[in-house]
Amino acid sequence: MVITYHLLESWQKTIDLVFNAKQLMIPEMKHSHSAGTMPDEIERFIEDTFSGNDLIPSIGRPQKIGKWFESTIEKAEGIDKVVFVFTRDTQDNKERKWEQIPAKWYDNKLLAEGSHDIKAAYFLVTYAHGSNRISSPVRFY
Repeated sequence: MVITYHLLESWQKTIDLVFNAKQLMIPEMKHSHSAGTMPDEIERFIEDTFSGNDLIPSIGRPQKIGKWFESTIEKAEGIDKVVFVFTRDTQDNKERKWEQIPAKWYDNKLLAEGSHDIKAAYFLVTYAHGSNRISSPVRFY
């Protein structure tokens, strides 16, 4: 489940302004300065970003192709799990019900079977032995 107190559409538009942005996913993270210093994911994200190693996978915005949702992924080594997260709701963020289903990945593609009534969706990827999660940009339909 995704809970956000900002309009998801506005949040995604802001991220889209950044060239080559990568989205770190920490579900149910509390919002405070002390909470922001706790997760190991943040330290790894910062180290990778500023060290020049660039080991974090990069995921493209999901595209709907027939009944399938597809996205590209770069640096796909070490992927443990991929899920497709979506909502059929158009209400405010707090009231949207988010669902997830297993997705497939091969080479540089992520793939999930969906339906015509999906209103917003993204791929969530767990990698590096389950210790990191990132998401694709959210696609609104």
